[in-house]
Amino acid sequence: MAAAAAAAEALYPVGRDRTEDPLPARTTVGFDGPDAAQRWFDDEHANLVALAGHAADHGWPRHSVELSRSLWNYLDGYAYYQDAAVVHGAAERAGRYDRRGRGEVLRALAVTCYRLGRLDDAIAHLREALAGYRASGDRYGEARVLNYLGAICGGVGRYREAVGYLEAALGLFRVLKDGYQEGLALGNLGDVCLRLGRYAEAAEYLTRGLAIQRGSSERLRGCYVLASLGVLRGRTGHPGEGVELLSEALDISREFHDRRGESEILTEIAVLYRQTDRHPDALEQLRRAHDIAREIGEPLLEMAARNGLGDTHRALGQARVGLAHHRSALDLARRIGDRYQLARALDGIGHALHDAGRTGAARRHWRGALSIFTEMGVPEAEPVRARLDP
Repeated sequence: MAAAAAAAEALYPVGRDRTEDPLPARTTVGFDGPDAAQRWFDDEHANLVALAGHAADHGWPRHSVELSRSLWNYLDGYAYYQDAAVVHGAAERAGRYDRRGRGEVLRALAVTCYRLGRLDDAIAHLREALAGYRASGDRYGEARVLNYLGAICGGVGRYREAVGYLEAALGLFRVLKDGYQEGLALGNLGDVCLRLGRYAEAAEYLTRGLAIQRGSSERLRGCYVLASLGVLRGRTGHPGEGVELLSEALDISREFHDRRGESEILTEIAVLYRQTDRHPDALEQLRRAHDIAREIGEPLLEMAARNGLGDTHRALGQARVGLAHHRSALDLARRIGDRYQLARALDGIGHALHDAGRTGAARRHWRGALSIFTEMGVPEAEPVRARLDP
């Protein structure tokens, strides 16, 4: 137990969820930096997962909760989502711990469900945690859950909900004077404003968020904000600068072995390559992004890569291949409930059908995409509307 807590502290010294009342350490354990901590986690991975379940089922609920806390960043950061579901599920199942402990476990379980495409479960866990924190007057716990709710809603295209959650989280973090968490909320809010086409606000939030993250020396967290700034530069007419920022973010994600971030950033780089007619380069990035998404088992990333592959194959005159990718993305989006990727898939299918001369079917798909994009309030609605009403 002490070794797991020490390894977590060494691997993620800033971002780790800390326990207010930890179990007493029976031994003094130290690690010579994050690489040593990662090697220890890699060596003990299977034992720790098994121990979490054993503790929950044999009368040691607090040990199970402590393992959930200690393993949280490692299992999520290295994309061991199935194991994370086992560990956090065991801690939730143990059931006999204080409200704060339950909130932390529910938050970890919610993120794991989100990674695995179980959106309804993720939201339900976070709402239960939020109710518990509010009932106990724990404003810090409340603020962190609001930030996670905003990030998850933003990740699946529920942008208006996301803005409400994130503005509330940001206000609480400022009251609590927690600059690090304020920086995370600013980054999330900036990304949502970017998706909504509110570019001036996005630039302000992302720039402030990145400054805070860099000030905390939390380079991995900061790379996501850097990536969003790259997307913003691309969307506002500066694709070359956007690729530079995204490439810098990609280097950081690879340095930290963050495969989820690598897949996401590769997909965004491909968007800017398509924007500058570098279609073969875009295809290469997307294939790598798709392969990573499949390997780590994250359907949200797979959907984005699939839609990107569809767009790129169509741009290369390979409409049938593009159509197949868009239809795969459509199936995933319907199963998971990602409205944005659903609309993107419908739009892409419409293009492929139009290229094949099936104008009526194309327009039906475009109308479906337009309805969703309009409901979401995103700028992607305008070109679809123009296509339908020339």
